[in-house]
Parts: sequence; C-alpha cells; structure tokens
Amino acid sequence: MIKKFAKYAPNKISPKEVEAELIRSKEDIAKKNQDCNYYHESIDRQIAEKLLKEYSHKYCDSLDGVFLVRKCSASPGDFSLSIVCKGSCFHYRINHSIDAYYVLDDGPLIHGLDELIKHYRLDPHGLPCRLSTRFVPNASLPSTSRIIGNTNPLHLAVSCVAEVNKVKLILKSSNRPDINEKDELGRTALHIACEYDNIGALEELIEANSIVNIRSKDGSTPLHTAAEFGSIQCLEYLLKCGKANPMERNMTNNWVPLHEAAFRDQYTCVNALLNYGLPDRPRTSENQTPLDLAVEFGHKKTAQILRNFIPSEPRIKINEFLHDSSVTRERAKQILDSYRYDNGRYLVRRTQRDENICVLSLMHNEEFFNYEICSKEQSNTRYFFIDDGPYFRSLVHLIEHYSKYEDGLPGILTRPVSPSVDIMRCSFGNNTKFANVPLVRQTSNLSSSALPSHQIQELINQKLMQTSICSTSSNLKTDTLSKANLFKSRTLLNDNRRINTNQNLPRKLAKISINEIQLQAIIGEGEFGTAPTMGTFFSHFSLNPI
Repeated sequence: MIKKFAKYAPNKISPKEVEAELIRSKEDIAKKNQDCNYYHESIDRQIAEKLLKEYSHKYCDSLDGVFLVRKCSASPGDFSLSIVCKGSCFHYRINHSIDAYYVLDDGPLIHGLDELIKHYRLDPHGLPCRLSTRFVPNASLPSTSRIIGNTNPLHLAVSCVAEVNKVKLILKSSNRPDINEKDELGRTALHIACEYDNIGALEELIEANSIVNIRSKDGSTPLHTAAEFGSIQCLEYLLKCGKANPMERNMTNNWVPLHEAAFRDQYTCVNALLNYGLPDRPRTSENQTPLDLAVEFGHKKTAQILRNFIPSEPRIKINEFLHDSSVTRERAKQILDSYRYDNGRYLVRRTQRDENICVLSLMHNEEFFNYEICSKEQSNTRYFFIDDGPYFRSLVHLIEHYSKYEDGLPGILTRPVSPSVDIMRCSFGNNTKFANVPLVRQTSNLSSSALPSHQIQELINQKLMQTSICSTSSNLKTDTLSKANLFKSRTLLNDNRRINTNQNLPRKLAKISINEIQLQAIIGEGEFGTAPTMGTFFSHFSLNPI
C-alpha cells in the first residue's frame, strides 16, 4: 500500500539509482506474477491447440481445464480463451466492452480480464468445464486489461510532489514500467497524481501518452479522483489540456465527476466543472443530482452554487432541428437515409400521439436510431431528458449537450436536418414524376453528348410541340409537367453551352449544400404563370458554382 510521502521530500537522485531501482522492481514483479502468466500474444488457434495438447500430455492425458489466453486475431482489442476438456480443444472469444470490462459469450460483464479468469475458475457458466489452476505459462496479461497490479517506482514517485525529476527519469528509462499499470489498490499513476494534486507529475504522464480516461478498480477516472480530492490544478489541466471526458460515468453508481465534487463538498471543483459548460443536473443510478447529494449531506455552499447556476445561452436554435408531428418515424428514416454516410446527422420530431413528446432521430454508421425525449415538472420547472441522462432546462440545451458528448448515444450529434430541407424534399415527393429525384446536380445524356446547338434547338422545338399538343387535351396538372420539361430542356441547353466553352473542365456529381441555396425574388405565381412545378421551385433559388 502506498504511503503518502512528505510533500517536499528531498529531490536528489541520480539516473543510475533510478535504473537500479527499476530493474529490481521488474524482477520482483515478475516473481509475483507467476500465477497469472497465461497470456500468449502472437499465436493463432492451431498453435494454441498444439501448446495445450503438449502441456496436457506432459502431465496427464485427462487433465481438464488447462487453458491459455491469447490475442484475438479476428477482432482487435478482444481476446480468445483456449481450453482443453476431455481431450478436445475449445475456443471462446472474450469481447472487450469499455476500458477494462470484458464479457465471454452471454456471461456476465466483468471488470478486469484477470477477474474474468478467476470467475470461470469458480463457475464454468457455459464452458465445458471450470478453468484449472494450471495453464500454459508464457507472460502476464497486459496491464490495461487488469484491475489489480503491483506497486512500482512510478506509483511511488508520483505520490510525492517534490519528485517530479524522478518521474521524468523513470519515463525516459528503457526499463520503465507500463505507464498505465495499476498498483495494488487498482490505481494508475495518473489516479495517484490527481489524488495528491501533483500537477508536475500529471503533465509528464499525459505528455508520455497516459490514458486520460482509464478507470481504477472502483470504476473512477482520473477526473473523478481529482474532483473527489479537490485537486483543482489537476482537474483544470485534465479538462483543458488532457482532453478528459467530464461525462464519463463510474460504472458502479453512474456518477460523473460533478457528483464526486458535490458529495465531497469540493465547491471549487464544482465551480470549475460548471464553468466548463457541463450540465448541472446529471443523475446517478439512484436518480440523484449533484444538488440532491449536496443537500442530503449538508454542504450548504456547494448546494447554493448549484441552485444559483444558470446555463449559458445555447448557440443552436430550435427551428434548426425541430419538425412537426407530420414527420413520422418512416418519414424521418427516409430523410436521414439520404445522409446515411454522414455520421451524427439528426432531427427532432414531435410525435403524433402527443405533440408534447419529442423523438430524437439520428444516423450513425449507416444505422437509424430513435430516442424518446421525455419531460417532467420539478420545482416548478420543466426538464427534458433522454433515458437516464441529465436533466436540461430546454430542448435546445439537451441537443447542444449531445452535440458535445455522446453520453450514452452511439455518437455525438453533428449537423441537424432543418424543417426547411424537409419541405424542399417534400416538394419532389408530392410530385409523382419527381418523387425520387435527389438534391444532387447531375449530368444528363443530352448534355454529356455535347451536341451542336442547332440539334439541341430542334429537340427543344419538338418538346414544345409535344407540350402544345398535350396542353390541348390534358388538364392543368399535365400542362404543369410539360412546362417542367421545358424548363429541363432549357437547363440542358445551358449545360451543353457550358461544356462547349469549357471542354477541359472535369464533370462530376456533387451534392448541393443547403448553405449554397439562396432565396431569390418570386416571379409571379410560378415562372410560367401556373402552379409551382419543379421548374418554378428551382427558379426561386440561386446555386453557387460547385
């Protein structure tokens, strides 16, 4: 167990002394880890079976439960468990969830690969037999996959503010321990530096690529630890320079760092987190907000800060993303399908059964997701929330939050689909002739053939004759479509002339950005004096060159 050193201990140590200490520590840890050296990094299924059978035959032909753990070649980040039972080899994938959480098939989610092995030594839980205490020896598990490790010189050095130079020497050494290795209490060097507000050591660790959102044995990130112990320097550095995620939740109780600060009455950290733009009402697994914790434990100053907090005005406007109840689930999917390759595209729509209920629809990795946005009255204030996420004072605050942090969504929200874009697409959808016309500038067969102008003029004249004949025998709807064709012919003529004057310019499909569409003056009741058509629609907009 680490003892807290004097805050300003002697800082004189030579590089040779550091190297000698690191070598001794490495040898001691290797001896301690002999009971968990079952990891084989670079072997495949065939080699694993060969090693297991050789080991079984060496000791006993009927030895069941002998195993090894190897890196999964088919899925980076996952592991494979190979086990012998009744003379046969079995292989199981150990799926990596987040941080150091793992699950084997339909088994429980377990924190730490070392703890998962211990679990299956007690209970087979779907395996052909329990894992044996015997295994094919090789190397210990990667430090980032374990929740309990061994205290090394780096852990000891970062616990002393005055030993920053020793931290630098350790990080430069070729014998340095893994920077993300956990100590006997399940803490990394980054957690320990935050516990003692050792800003100098913290800067060195982050510069050496320490994982800023790594979790300790109790599920806390370094930012949780800084908030818990009131280490304001480390907390601010992690937020501004370390790019730590302030909405990472402790897996055991769903706490974010703001809960830790409020619970411990660390009001300076509460202020810093709120000023960073975080929501003031995240919820625990018991549905408690930071204010609830501060009030429950009598932290008056912290409670006052949380009560008086007023969130900043959102940059996004509600008319940029909110659609009325006419946009059904199917219609929302149809709209977002056209942005299927644009991760984070979203819209918010009111439901038909109750216009007070909204649904967030978004596209991520070509998949369509829907989340109900609930609301509730609390202390004469209406709050909006999704599932067990934070409470927000308005729908706009909720959307802005999820535009910064995933916080349970498959990805952050990037760009909204505004109702005006939906109306624009509906203009095509209501016309059967143009129902499937995408908002994409396309080249046509006529324009790409680069015909002489007089031949194109003849084609237009033929189209005019057809329009005249159709208009005498059809109703206004047919007349409208014919005039749309006339508009299309004029467009093709212009495209053809453009090609003749720019033969060397490349032609390619390009999406028309909504930002490039500008509303122009409306000419009468439509360009040709009839009901609006496709031609009329385009005549109202000016497209910048792409």
